[in-house]
Amino acid sequence: MGLPNQNRYRVTEHAAQRYAQRIDYKANTNTKALKGFRKLMNNAVILENKSDGTQVWLDEDSAIVFIVDPRKFNIITVYRSYDKYNESDMRNIPTQQQQEDSINEVEEEMENQELSNKTKKIISDIISDNYLRIEKEYYNKAIPIYTEYLDRLTRTAKTTRPDQYESNRSELKRLKDKIDKIEDEATIVTSELKTFIIEED
Repeated sequence: MGLPNQNRYRVTEHAAQRYAQRIDYKANTNTKALKGFRKLMNNAVILENKSDGTQVWLDEDSAIVFIVDPRKFNIITVYRSYDKYNESDMRNIPTQQQQEDSINEVEEEMENQELSNKTKKIISDIISDNYLRIEKEYYNKAIPIYTEYLDRLTRTAKTTRPDQYESNRSELKRLKDKIDKIEDEATIVTSELKTFIIEED
């Protein structure tokens, strides 16, 4: 038979929590719980129309019982079996207002998450566009020092005077320290930038 209008149903926070607790602990988000509920809906048969307007459904394949509000298209809660449903304390089922508040919170959270993801993507694109330019700036900053270092290294290799040799060695160390400092700074900055770049799948 299957539940009518399956694609119109939304999962409440309560239903998502119960699905993760009672059915599949890996379904730890509202989206994953909703996917799980939609599978249950395919082969479900109705067990009961309750006086408050809600309906009790049974998935014949898994024997899982779930409760929906067909007027609001809300999934309210779920039980591992019909026996567990019979044992349940129905006072724990949220009221209609609680269901609506829960759904509003979930939708707001999903909207904020979507905006957050868009913002992250914009930042990622900006940083990605500027990543090479920033890296090149560090290389350009180091080039004159590399040139001076190589020139000083050549002169040190050719010198025959001990005092000039020691002077050149000191200067080589100073230049090498400057190069290392630029390279270290470049590594830190570019590594930090990479953390904001979203890799495409």
